[in-house]
Amino acid sequence: MTGFQLYNVFDSKVHFYKGLFKDTLPGFYANHTNSALKLAVLRVDGNFHDFYQDALYYLYSFVSVGGFVIFDDVYSHPGAMQAWKEFKEDHGLPEDLTRIDLHSGYFRKTRSVSVNFAKMRTSSIV
Repeated sequence: MTGFQLYNVFDSKVHFYKGLFKDTLPGFYANHTNSALKLAVLRVDGNFHDFYQDALYYLYSFVSVGGFVIFDDVYSHPGAMQAWKEFKEDHGLPEDLTRIDLHSGYFRKTRSVSVNFAKMRTSSIV
């Protein structure tokens, strides 16, 4: 039994995208970019620079102002922190991370910012 089933929230609105972020998020973004889809919470757990970067570029615009972005392992994986710092700087985000524990952090989105995909980077940082 999944957590969705356990809490009786598994219905036709729940969709799973199986695969690597780089393979699934561009399609998700393309399919929902003109929709009213909004996320109250975005939790990213990827452990590598490129995974965090992909999640931020393709999903950040869906997070509502006032919503939360949670990063698992952002303080223990240098690539994850680097992806956050690059995205924050490149898009002029005013938010700072709040530490949750030794590894994780979050921020609350305070304003809407247009994501500039031309700023995406190729990285060898893990």
